[in-house]
Formats: sequence, C-alpha cells, structure tokens
Amino acid sequence: MAIRAKDIYEGRKKSRFHLGVIITVLLALIVAAVLLFYGVRQYAVYDDSGNATIVWPWVKDEAVPDTSASPSQSAQPSPSESPLQSPNVT
Repeated sequence: MAIRAKDIYEGRKKSRFHLGVIITVLLALIVAAVLLFYGVRQYAVYDDSGNATIVWPWVKDEAVPDTSASPSQSAQPSPSESPLQSPNVT
C-alpha cells in the first residue's frame, strides 16, 4: 500500500503563538528603551571636558560640590582692580 500525502499531513503547526509572544516582548523592550532614553536625558549632567554623568534627584552624594552656589568673594576681583591691568611684577 502506497503512502498518500493526505495521510501524512497533520494540520497546521501550533508554534505560531510563540512567534507572536517573541515579537510582542521585543517591541515592548524597544518602547521601554526609547522611553528610558528620553526620560533620563533631563538628569544628564556634562562636565567641562564633555563627559556625561547621570545625577538622580533622590540620590544625595556628599562628595559632589554644589555648583549652584555663588562663587566666594576671594575668587572675584575687587572693584578697585581693573581686569585690563596686569599685576606689577618686581
């Protein structure tokens, strides 16, 4: 007796459900990464050399000096000194 094709066919495979789950998870990860990227940008702080660091508002680091404070009086020239005059070197 010969084997016919309709005797071998067992129907459509049920593994298509796994492909949908994988695509859904990948799309959710991409959306989460984009939202995280745009959400974290407001916490990025750049230093003088252009390096970026992220400063979280709920983490208080005592080692980082407060840059929003006004500079001390010793760093500012006195009003009697002109910035155009060079200091006298003897």
